[in-house]
Amino acid sequence: MKESETPKSVRQPTGRKRSVSGQAAEKADATSGPAASERPLHDYAAEVSERTDVRVGVPLPLGTHARGEGVNFAFFSRHASRVRLELFDHPEDATGTGNTINANHPVVRDHILTALRHWVIEMQVDGFRFDLASVLGRDRAGRLLANAPLLEQIAADPILRDVKIIAEAWDAAGAYEVGSFSERRWAEWNGQYRDDVRRFWRGDDGMLGLFASRICGSADIYSKSGKGPESSINFVTGHDGFTLHDLVSYRQKHNESSRQNNHDGAIENFSENYGAEGETADARIESIRKSQIKNFLLSLLISRDVPMLLGGDEFRRTQGGNNNPYCQDNETSWYDWNCLERHRDIFRLALDIAQTPARQVAYIENTPMFVQIAEGLGIRSILHTDHRSTRAKLASFGLEVAECAKNRA
Repeated sequence: MKESETPKSVRQPTGRKRSVSGQAAEKADATSGPAASERPLHDYAAEVSERTDVRVGVPLPLGTHARGEGVNFAFFSRHASRVRLELFDHPEDATGTGNTINANHPVVRDHILTALRHWVIEMQVDGFRFDLASVLGRDRAGRLLANAPLLEQIAADPILRDVKIIAEAWDAAGAYEVGSFSERRWAEWNGQYRDDVRRFWRGDDGMLGLFASRICGSADIYSKSGKGPESSINFVTGHDGFTLHDLVSYRQKHNESSRQNNHDGAIENFSENYGAEGETADARIESIRKSQIKNFLLSLLISRDVPMLLGGDEFRRTQGGNNNPYCQDNETSWYDWNCLERHRDIFRLALDIAQTPARQVAYIENTPMFVQIAEGLGIRSILHTDHRSTRAKLASFGLEVAECAKNRA
């Protein structure tokens, strides 16, 4: 995924990208009209209005412009007299979908701020999560800026200052800024938390120390930048990648239905199937999977920092092993609410953990918090691990720990 995973299918650019104005200009030239870069805003808006409701200062639907071919970001600013979106000079595709904008061009910067303010003032949203946010910190040549003007303006804007701003602190061009993204007010998806917690419960060697760091606030990641635990958005699964059920049910992605020969989506998911690929009637495998789901839920919801739980994970929603279902408007991405009845025990556990007051404490009398909460919830044998030292440590706290061999299919 972009992060360590890149769920979007990366379309390789074929050369220097054209600006939206350049594309519109071609159409204008074909009709003997003025080039788009020199046309007044109201003329351009009137042309696009034939297909969509356009008002100055209001964002266009994503993917709308004069030729209808689609762009990542397009809208009209109250302060703009001409329409132009500046794209990068370099051919690298930092978004994975093409049409990467130069977000730190003064006019484009104003465009973005205008759209964000509109959503706060008119739509009353209380926050934003910025996909591939490192793109917003690059200059026209594609270089990462130490103090990107747009990111600082978003953080300091008087209208936006009280809303949540969360960054996916990486992009498809190789940037990875988890722990150091812009200034302190920016929270970040902690992709390292996701990877380390997945690898620990899968039984990878040498993960105990990293797992301890993740559930205790990831100080090794955030302390250097002056950010605290409130800046870390902890998660095990997100809209990109496997659901929690699929994370313990599939060793490989299964994106064939996306019609990209299974090349889209993350290759490495740190997942395991525990003996069978996909759904199974084997009671032993199902028992291991259920225990692993409990392990992940307990780890996430008792970790210091801000937890993010993917909707549906609390009742084992599945995507059939698809880890990139962006194009699946069908049973693959829909919620099957029958899962809630089938897996109500998982739902009750997630609810109980989230409501446990001890969730606010990291360590008490040198006892790992997940052990204390497990005991408080009456859980005596949910933790499965391949680490002998970890099993011994947990057992020393009075918790029954079962060995969980990987049993690769």
